[in-house]
Amino acid sequence: MFCLEGLEEGLYEGGVWKIRVELPESYRSPSNGFINKIYHPNVDKMFRSVRLDVINQSWSPMFAFALSKSAGSAQW
Repeated sequence: MFCLEGLEEGLYEGGVWKIRVELPESYRSPSNGFINKIYHPNVDKMFRSVRLDVINQSWSPMFAFALSKSAGSAQW
C-alpha cells in the first residue's frame, strides 16, 4: 500500500489517497484499487479499482511500475 497526493493547483489538490497494488508472481495483471473514496472516470465507484485497459487487459511484464521509496509515492 502507498499514498498518492493530489497535484498542486489541480482538481485533487490537498487530497491524499491510499492505494493498494498487488503484483502476482505469475506475471498476471496487477490487482489494484483505492482504499479511500475518489471520484474519477477511470475508477470504479463501487469497488474503487482502476479501470484502464493497459492494467486490466493489455498488461505485460514489460510495463514499468516504479515506487519512490523516499516519498512513498507512485509513478506510472
